[in-house]
Amino acid sequence: MSDAVSLTALANKYGSDKGTTASFGHNYTSLYDLLLSPLRMQRIRLLEIGLAVGGPDGGGPVDRVAVDRVADAPSIAMWLDYFPYAEIVGFDISDFSHIDHPRVRFIRGDLGSRDDLARLAAAASQFDIIIDDGSHASYHQQLALDCLFDRLSAGGLYVIEDLHWQPPVYEPTLPPVPKTAEVLRQALVRGEAVNGAAISAERLHAIRRQVQTVSLFPSFNNDGASLKLAVLRKTVAPVAASSGTELPHVRSYDLFDTLVARRCFEPHAVFREVERRAACRGFTAARIAAEARLYGTPYTLDDIYRQLAQDTTTDTATIRQLRDRELAVEREMLFPIAEHCASFATGDIVVSDMYLPGEFLHEIVTQTCRLSPSWLFVAAEGKRNGRIWPTVREHCTPVEHLGDNEVTDLQSASLAGIPARLTTIAQRTAIETDLAAAGYEPLANLIREARLRTWSPVDAERQIQLLQTQTNFPLLFVATLLLAELAAQRGWRRILFSGRDCYLWHELYRALEPLLGATPAATYFYTSRIARTHPSPDYITYFQSLYAGEPSALVDLCGTGWSANRLLAHASGTRPDIFLLHHLDQPNIRNYYERNAAVTEPIAPLCCLHRGIINQENEVLEELNRAPHPLVTDVVATRTGFQPVFMQEPAPTSTEAALRWHRTAFHTAVTLLPTLRLDQVSSMRRADHSAAIARIYRDMQGQLNHVAHFWPQKTHEEQIFQQFIEQRGATGGVSKHFSTTAPVA
Repeated sequence: MSDAVSLTALANKYGSDKGTTASFGHNYTSLYDLLLSPLRMQRIRLLEIGLAVGGPDGGGPVDRVAVDRVADAPSIAMWLDYFPYAEIVGFDISDFSHIDHPRVRFIRGDLGSRDDLARLAAAASQFDIIIDDGSHASYHQQLALDCLFDRLSAGGLYVIEDLHWQPPVYEPTLPPVPKTAEVLRQALVRGEAVNGAAISAERLHAIRRQVQTVSLFPSFNNDGASLKLAVLRKTVAPVAASSGTELPHVRSYDLFDTLVARRCFEPHAVFREVERRAACRGFTAARIAAEARLYGTPYTLDDIYRQLAQDTTTDTATIRQLRDRELAVEREMLFPIAEHCASFATGDIVVSDMYLPGEFLHEIVTQTCRLSPSWLFVAAEGKRNGRIWPTVREHCTPVEHLGDNEVTDLQSASLAGIPARLTTIAQRTAIETDLAAAGYEPLANLIREARLRTWSPVDAERQIQLLQTQTNFPLLFVATLLLAELAAQRGWRRILFSGRDCYLWHELYRALEPLLGATPAATYFYTSRIARTHPSPDYITYFQSLYAGEPSALVDLCGTGWSANRLLAHASGTRPDIFLLHHLDQPNIRNYYERNAAVTEPIAPLCCLHRGIINQENEVLEELNRAPHPLVTDVVATRTGFQPVFMQEPAPTSTEAALRWHRTAFHTAVTLLPTLRLDQVSSMRRADHSAAIARIYRDMQGQLNHVAHFWPQKTHEEQIFQQFIEQRGATGGVSKHFSTTAPVA
C-alpha cells in the first residue's frame, strides 16, 4: 500500500468506524494520519483495545459471532495496511483468535480485570502506540491507563476514544468513578488530586510527570460532542520527581549471539585463526588454558594475556601482537543479527559480560550494529553473579532483557526482578548442523550468516529469505562443487546453464569460480521446453555456437530429459552431456510429451536424484530460481549475434516484488563467498555431494505455499506450452516463431 493512501481511506475500505463512512463515522483518522504518519514505515508495536463494534458494551453478545461466520476486526486490517512493518496486538473480551496474520497477536480478556490487564502488559516490553477503543466505561478506561501506561515507550502515544459515551450496560454496575474526561482534565492538565476506585491520585500524579503533552479533542464529525478523544504523549527523557529522578524505562540486550554473531560460529575458531595467521603453533590450546585459569573471576582480555605470558614465558612484544591480532580477527568475524538490531530502539541499553575491552565493544555496537544505546554496561562475570544489575538500575529501569544464555541472561535478569527472554537465533539450524557434520562446515557458517543478516517483519518475505539462504543457495553451492568434479572427470570445457531456471545458479557459479581453480567456462543459455522441442534453424545454430563442438554439459535443475533429448537430436558433431539435479522419473509426464513429440535418440541424463516427485519439491526448486525475464521461445540471428525472443506476458503483478525478495536474499549469500578461503573450499570438495544434495532437497518438500506468488504466471506458461506442443503434435509442422512471442527490444 502506497504511503499516499490516507488512513481515512483505509478505514473506509475496511469498514472501521474510525473513518468517515462506516457505522458512527467518528473521523478520528483525520487526526491519526497527522500524528502517526512519521511512524508509518517504522517497526513499531501497536496495541488496540476493542476490535469491533456490537459487543456487550452495546448490549450485544460477548462472542459477537454470527451463525455462519466469525467476527470482523476492521481496524486491525486498517492498521496492518497503514503500518506495513508494525506488530499489532489486539485485546478484546470477545474471541478474535481466528485472526491469522504473522504480525498480529490477539489476547482475550476483560478490561475490568487487573489480572487480564497484567497478562496484556506482559505481552510486550513496550508499545509505541496504545489505543483504548474498548468498552468506553470510565472505570475500564482508568483501570487500563493504570495498568498499561508504564508499557508505553518513551515518546509513545496513549489514546482514549469515545470519551463522550459510557455504556449503560456497564456504567451502573461498575465501581463509581469520575468520568474519564474530567479525570484527565483535572489530574493531568491542572495537576489536581483526583482519587478513584480504578486509579489513585498518587498514580495519576506519577503519570503526569511522565506525560509530555495532554490533548483533549471535541468531535471530528460534527455530531455535537464536546469532548471525544484524548491523546497523551509520553515524555522522551526522564524528568525530575519529588523523591529523586524518574529513570527511563528501556530494554536491555546482551551483545554476543544476540546483537552480533561470529561467522566462525564456534568461539575457539577465533583462536585457531589467530594461530594460523601468526604461525604460532600451540597458541589455541594455550589461549584456552589461560582463560580457564581465570574462570569465575572478573577478568579482562589483558588479564588473559598476562596469564598466557606466565604460562608460556612468551615475551611481551609477542604477547601484545597476539592480543592485537585476536582483536583484529574478532572485529573481522563479527556481523549484526538483523532481527534483534531492528528491534533495538533509541534509548535501549547493552549489557555484556564479555572480557573484551569496553572501547572495542562500543565500536562493535555503534559501527558493526549501527546502534546508539543510551548505556553500554560491561563487566566480566557481572551477569553470572548478578552484580551488574544494581549498577544498571542506577541509570535506567530495564523492562526486559534479551540474551542467549540461560544462566547469565535468563536466570540472572529474572533473579534481579527483570523480565527476561531467551533467544536461540544464533544457534545452528537443522540444515546448518547437518552440513557442518557432512564436511561442509564453511558452507554451514556462510548460510548461517546469510540467515542472520537478513530479516523482514513481513512473514512472506521472511519465508523467502529462509528458503533462499537455507535451502536454495546451499543446494546450488554443493551442486556447483559436483559440477566441478564431473567436469574434471568428463573433460568438459563449457557449461551451459539453462534459462530461466539456472539464472541464479549461473550467477553463483561465476562468483565461486575464483575458489574452484580450473573450471569450464560458464554460459547462460536462453532456452525453454518450447524452444528445445521444435527448434528453429536459428535456434539450432545458436545452440551449437555456445559449445562449438567442445566437450560440454547442458545443465538444468529438474525435468524428464525429454526436451533436451529433442534438441540434441538436431545437433551435429559432439553433443553435450545433459545434467539434471533431479531427473524426474514420471512415466505419465514423459508419455504425454512423447505422444506429441517423440524422441528418436533417448539420452539418459547425468543426475543426483533419479526418482518421482514426492511433494512438489521440483516446483519449489524451479520457483525459487525464477529469472527476472519472460519465457524464451526462440532466438533470432542478427548482424550482431543472437537475440532472444520472449513470450508476451500479462502486465507485471506482485511477482515483481517477490522476485526482488528472492534475488536480494540469494545475493546476500553470494556476497559472502569472498569470506571463504581456498583451503576451505578444497576441503568441502572432498565431501559426498550427492548425499548432501539429497538432504537439502528434502527441505523443499511441502513448501509450495511460500512461492505461490508465482503460481498464476506458472499456470499461464504451462497452458501456453501445452497448447504449443499439442498444436505441433497435431500438425507435425514447425513454424519459425511461436505466435505469442515477440523479439526482445
